[in-house]
Amino acid sequence: MFAVISALKSEIEPFLNKRQILSVEKTADGTLYVAPGVHLLRLGLGGKRAAHTLKIYLQKYAPAFLLNIGFAGNLSAQQFQPCGLFAVQTIFNVHSAVPLSLSICPGFEFLPSVSLLTTDEAVLKKEEKERLFLKFGTLLVDMEAYDLALTAHAFGIPFYALKSVTDASDEETAQVFKARYKQCAQKLFATVQPVLFK
Repeated sequence: MFAVISALKSEIEPFLNKRQILSVEKTADGTLYVAPGVHLLRLGLGGKRAAHTLKIYLQKYAPAFLLNIGFAGNLSAQQFQPCGLFAVQTIFNVHSAVPLSLSICPGFEFLPSVSLLTTDEAVLKKEEKERLFLKFGTLLVDMEAYDLALTAHAFGIPFYALKSVTDASDEETAQVFKARYKQCAQKLFATVQPVLFK
C-alpha cells in the first residue's frame, strides 16, 4: 500500500472519482480516503497544517511510500505549458538555509526535474514572484512540500513529489488558478494512473 497525498481535495478529485473508495476517515485537518492498494489523503492547506495531518496519519499507517501531488506556481520568467508536470528534485524553504534533496519517484523519470520553494503564504503577485526567484532561484513555488518531506523523513517513509504548474510568472495567480485547476488535476491523474495503477 502507498499513499497519494495533497493539500487540496481538488488535487486528488480525479483519483476519488475513479477509485473504489472503501472508507473515509477524518484525519486531523484532513480526510483519508481508503481505496484498494492506495490511500488518498487530503492534508489541508499550508505547511504546518498539512504536516500535522501527515504526522497523525503516519502514526497509524506505514505506507510503502508517499507521493505528494499538487499545484505549484511558476516563479521564473521561463514559460511552461499550462498544467505542465514536473518531478521535484530539490525543495527550498523561506525559513531554512538547508535545501532538501528528493529522489525521483520510480516510473516518473521521463518528467523534467525541477527545484521548488515552499512558502508560508500563497504567492499571488508578479512582483513577489520576481523577488523570490531572484533570492532562491527555484522555478516553482508551493506551500507544503518542504514540511511534508521533513515529516516523511522523520518517520523513515520515502517521499516523492510531482507538481503541476497552474500559472506563469507574469500572470496574477488567483484568476488563472480558477480557470485551470480542474485541467491540471486531470493531467496529474492521467500521468500518475498508468504508472502506479497498472
